[in-house]
Amino acid sequence: MKYLKENISANSSTNEPRSRSTKKRSSSRVPILTSSLKTMALDWETDRAENLLSVISSEDSIDLVILCDCVYNDFLVKPLVQMVTDICYLGASTPKSTVVLIAQQLRSDSIFELFLDSLMQEFYVWRMPDEKISPNLRSTSGYVVHLAMLKLAATM
Repeated sequence: MKYLKENISANSSTNEPRSRSTKKRSSSRVPILTSSLKTMALDWETDRAENLLSVISSEDSIDLVILCDCVYNDFLVKPLVQMVTDICYLGASTPKSTVVLIAQQLRSDSIFELFLDSLMQEFYVWRMPDEKISPNLRSTSGYVVHLAMLKLAATM
């Protein structure tokens, strides 16, 4: 979590307008989008997704869930997939297209295959092509990166 928070901090924009020149621009303004970015560690065996409602409002939803090196034991697969599914249903009254980013070191083919099979029951899953990710996360490095989206939300 420490490195994730540092990375987010280093790459976050300040939402301050940038001035490139002194020329007068058109009177139409581009709206500045703001975000509410929160990082949290979850224990998918003991925590409950509903606990996240203390940090998001009932009108909000979670846009991104990051799973980083979480799949390493077969008995943890079912609770992990259930937690991610529950998180995608939190907040807004209709499920939004929450994106799940999975970066995983490949330790056991059978365990990761079990995870993907379980995940694909509820989610559409795409493997990120090597040319779209950092060289140190490409398949030749022993890592894989996937994106997933809840099937129900994707059809809305």
